[in-house]
Amino acid sequence: MPDLADKTSGLNSRFPSGEHTGPAAPILTRGAGEGSVVMTVIDRAEAGPGACDDRVATLEAELAEALNQLTWRKAELAAQKIRAERAEAEIAARFEAREAATRASADLFRGGFSKARQELERLRKDAADTARRLDRASARLEGYRGSALGRMAALVSTLSAFAQGTALLFAPKRTRQAQAAAATVAADDLFDAAWYADAYPDVRTSGMDAALHYVRFGAAEGRDPGPRFSTRQYLDAYPDVRSSGLNPLVHFIRHGRAEGRTAADSDVPRTHALVDPRTGKALADDVDLLRSSPLFDVDWYLATYHDVLVGGADPVLHYLTHGAAERRDPSPAFSTSGYLRANPDVAEAGANPLVHYLVFGVKEGRPRPSVREAAKTFK
Repeated sequence: MPDLADKTSGLNSRFPSGEHTGPAAPILTRGAGEGSVVMTVIDRAEAGPGACDDRVATLEAELAEALNQLTWRKAELAAQKIRAERAEAEIAARFEAREAATRASADLFRGGFSKARQELERLRKDAADTARRLDRASARLEGYRGSALGRMAALVSTLSAFAQGTALLFAPKRTRQAQAAAATVAADDLFDAAWYADAYPDVRTSGMDAALHYVRFGAAEGRDPGPRFSTRQYLDAYPDVRSSGLNPLVHFIRHGRAEGRTAADSDVPRTHALVDPRTGKALADDVDLLRSSPLFDVDWYLATYHDVLVGGADPVLHYLTHGAAERRDPSPAFSTSGYLRANPDVAEAGANPLVHYLVFGVKEGRPRPSVREAAKTFK
C-alpha cells in the first residue's frame, strides 16, 4: 500500500507549482512568505494528535478569556447604567428643586406686588384726602379773606342769626306746643325712636330727642316716624292736613284715627335713606356726594347760618331740602345764586345747583362763581 508521501508527490506532479489556483491549493502547497506558513493536510497529519490537543486547549483558554472579558463588560455596563440612573435622578431632583424655588420666588414676588399695590392704593387715598382737605382749607381761607367791612358784615349776620335762635329758644308758647306734640308722638306706638335714629343717623349725632326732632324738623323734611307710618303718603292722601301745616302724625293721633283715616307703612329702610319732601326724590346719594366734596364746608355752613346750628339740623340735608331753595351757599367757594344766574337752565329745571355742578357742570365746563365773585358780578 503506497504511503501518504507517495500520493501527495503524485498530486503535486500533476499540478506544478503556480498552475493550481483553486480552493485546494492551500491544502497541497506551502506558502513561501516569511512567517506565513500554511499548514497543509500533510503537515496536520505529521503534527499528530498532541498538536490538536494543544490547539484545543489554546482555544479553550482564549474562549475562557473572552467569557471573562464579556462578564467584565456586562458588569461595567451594569455599573454605567446605575451611574446613569443616579445621574438622571440627581438631575431630576435638581430640576424639581429649582422649579420649586422658582415657584416660591414667583409667589413671593406676587405677594410683594400685591402688598405694594395695596400700599399704593392707600397712598392714593391719603393723597386724595389731603387734596380735599387742602381744597376745603383754601375755600375756607377764601371765605375768611376780605375787607374789614366784609368781616364786620359776617359778624353782624352771625349775631343776628344767634339772636333769632335765642328768640326761638325763649318763645314759651312755641316751645310748649312743640314739647306737647313731641309727647303725643312719643306716647303712640306708631313712633319708634330706635328705628328713627337708625334710619336717620344725623338725628343720633345731633343728640336731640327723636320725637322732638320729628315734630320740629323731621316731618317737614319728609322723614317717617316709624316703619308703620309714611309722612309723605299721609300728606299726599289728605291735602287738607298739608294745607293746615299740622304735623301729620300728630294730626292722625289726635283726629285722623277717629275720623277713619288710614296711614301707609314707611318705605324707608332702617338705614340712611332720606327723601326730599318737595319732590319725593331719594337723597341718600346726594348726601354722600356733598359730604365728600370740598365745596360743601359743614363748619362754615353752621357758622354762617346759625339757625341751622340752633335747630340741630344736619347741614348737608338742610342745604338739599331747604338751603339751596333759600339761596344759601354751601361754602365760600360756591355761590348758589351765582351758579343759578350763570346757568338759567339749571334754575328752570329745579335741580340742586351744587349737585348739578358736581354731577354735570364739571364735565360740561360750566362756570362756578365763588361767593365773592358772585357778589362782584351780580351787584
